[in-house]
This record gives sequence, structure tokens and C-alpha cells, in this order.
Amino acid sequence: MLPVKIKEIMVDLAMNPVLLVVDEKEERALPIVVGHFEAYSIALALEGVDYTRPLTHDLIKTLCDKLGGKLKKVVITDMRDNTYYAELYIEGKDSEVVIVIDARPSDAIAFALRVNAPIFLSEKVEKLMVKMDELFSEEKQKTIKELLKDYTQTDKKLLH
Repeated sequence: MLPVKIKEIMVDLAMNPVLLVVDEKEERALPIVVGHFEAYSIALALEGVDYTRPLTHDLIKTLCDKLGGKLKKVVITDMRDNTYYAELYIEGKDSEVVIVIDARPSDAIAFALRVNAPIFLSEKVEKLMVKMDELFSEEKQKTIKELLKDYTQTDKKLLH
């Protein structure tokens, strides 16, 4: 697994928020399109801003705290049909039980940023990263489209 961090939130040409997930050396990046609400929540966490009323991700943090749980890590595990998947690893009160919960990467990241939990990419998702200087090049866009096509075809074969 590759440790990563959130470098920034950008917007694409259609004004959709895009998280720029980068490796620790900031040499490679993985752009992930997220919803507007999630982008706002992540932006608040990145800036260390406390909202006057708890947002959904603050509520999740509070529930976890009150129940004695602790978010140990977030792993962005997969990408199928142009959709990323993530898992929350939550340690129980007795710290011997770890619960793994399926989550959208945007929600998982918003939660992780609030509790300073590490974020990782699986090996499969790591392969989708691009070099920072090639992020927007035409050649790299073609390569990414081919990778996405290959993953989609592989997933369809596995389902049949």
C-alpha cells in the first residue's frame, strides 16, 4: 500500500470538484472527482476550519469517538466503472477488533482528515497514478483512458 495525502481541490472544465491525491514526495498524482458537498467538507478539514454546526463527517467522527472507536486508516482500494472505492479501518474499544467499512473515497478522506488518520492507495489504484508534470498532457490522458478501459473490461470478465 502506498501512503498518500491530499494536495488540493481543483475543478475540472465542467466545474466538478477534483481531489488531487499525491504520493509523499509529490511526484505522482491521482485525480478523483468528488461531489460538491464532500469537496466543501474536505476543504474545511484541510484548512482546519471548524464549522459552527457539525457537518456529516464531523458527526461520524463524534459517533466514533463516543462509541470508543478510532479510525486507524483509509484505503482507496479499487476503481471499477469509473468509480473509486475505499474502506475505513476502525479499531474498536478493546483495540483487538478492527472493523472494515465500505465507503466512498470522498467521505473516507473527509473523515480521515478530521482525525489525522493515514490514507493509502492499494497497489491496483496506485497503478492509475500519473507523474505530476504529465497530469494534464494529452498523451497521458490517452494512457489513462486506456487503463480505465482495460480495468472496465477486466471487471466485466470477472463478473461473467
